[in-house]
Amino acid sequence: MILLAPGWISIRRGLESVGLTSAILVVAALVVVQSLRDQRTGLAAAIVLLVGSIVFVNRGRGNLFVNHGWIPFAWIALCFSPEFRLTFRSALDTSVSSASAETLLQVGLYAVVAALVIRTRRLLIRKDPTPIRKGPLVAWPLLALLSTLWSPIPSFTLVRSLQLFVSIGLATVMVRIWLSSPSLAASLWRDTVRFFVRTVTFLTLLGFSTSSLSGFASGYRFAWPGTHPGVVAAFCATALVILVASGRSYLGVRLSGFVFRLLLFASAIYLSQTRAVLAALAVAIAVLIWWKGRTNLASRYIGAFYYVVAITLMGLAASDQVLRYLERGASLQENLSLTGRLPLWGIALDLIGDADRWLIGFGYGSGRVILPLHAEWAGTAHSSWIELLLSIGVLGPFLLAAGLFYVLRYAPSIGAIVSPRVVMGVIVLLAVTSLTGEQFALPGMGFTLLALMYVPVLVWRNASFPRARSGSLIYPRGHDERLSLPPQVVGS
Repeated sequence: MILLAPGWISIRRGLESVGLTSAILVVAALVVVQSLRDQRTGLAAAIVLLVGSIVFVNRGRGNLFVNHGWIPFAWIALCFSPEFRLTFRSALDTSVSSASAETLLQVGLYAVVAALVIRTRRLLIRKDPTPIRKGPLVAWPLLALLSTLWSPIPSFTLVRSLQLFVSIGLATVMVRIWLSSPSLAASLWRDTVRFFVRTVTFLTLLGFSTSSLSGFASGYRFAWPGTHPGVVAAFCATALVILVASGRSYLGVRLSGFVFRLLLFASAIYLSQTRAVLAALAVAIAVLIWWKGRTNLASRYIGAFYYVVAITLMGLAASDQVLRYLERGASLQENLSLTGRLPLWGIALDLIGDADRWLIGFGYGSGRVILPLHAEWAGTAHSSWIELLLSIGVLGPFLLAAGLFYVLRYAPSIGAIVSPRVVMGVIVLLAVTSLTGEQFALPGMGFTLLALMYVPVLVWRNASFPRARSGSLIYPRGHDERLSLPPQVVGS
């Protein structure tokens, strides 16, 4: 056996590091080039690299199926997989035989997560069979499932509604883990938000790489390969809110990485030119500022005053540029109609009224075959609230509103579990964007993040504990000790 001097060992490790870094750069360059030639193949390679980087970082490789290490990856899969569209398919075509590859992949991922959820839930129930109170989270998805009975596209309605229950099941499994193993669950939550920010960072860099190499055409709006600019803006705004609300120490990033991500996400949101997301982000940041000063009224009102003044001065100083940006090259009439949304919503309401479907709707997801007959560009109602009204009647928007109110009502009390700022910021952001987008109404980012934000609230509601005003005491069911959370987890 040959023993090497410490100096040679350091040199060898340095050469290995350089070689590995060079290999990663070469592969990344090949992925970018392939994305320019064929978006589908390039994006698939990018996702494989992303998953590989996550699996082989920190504890992912060794504990993927130990201590429920698969759960953060499941949240990411449910959140991102429905949002990529690389092939065109008519909204009127709902047959299984013509389903695109990304649709089959999406349903396959949901099926895998569903199988893991069922298996894990069965094991957890053996230890603690006490039912989990789910609040209003499950209410309107249950109506969506029942609407299969009268839907004009029953197969599509059944599959899409069952996808909603996969996110709900994953949330309840995580609640059960939290009630029995608080430290483990807190670690899973932290890994999930870290992986979310990491995934958005990776895809945003990929988007900038492909955009810069292909050239910035007139009317350019930033997007990732295979995604709509509005969806990308919503992802980046959510990641930015999580970044600001959680802080760099909780996410495990250095100051330089924190600032870089802030600038990266802000640039992507600006270049996506999605006005609804910009408005939602402004409201969410205002909520974070207001919540930050809850213990000091002077700082709260001063912070709110500075925020309003800063936005006002920005608008006054660059009023022409801001106006051109908000117009986005459209006419005044088109902008006043919210780029066609108001007439579309009027059509949806007329259809419901003419058919007298206010109570039961036409069936979950039926808008994709009803609306294109009246507005060929519309595959959905472009509003979570109108989409649910069209799908399952007046109870849909009412139950969605009840669910959002439920989370916001109890979020201030979860300081001993996770940061209330994260939950409140994300929920407010998504609630505002849901006015002109279908994030909450369909499987994907919006509903998955809603289910994730439900988790700490349901933990608080299901735990047996003395309701201390300070919110510092939570006793898990069947345990005598306090929740043993890491120091960086506890707080606001």
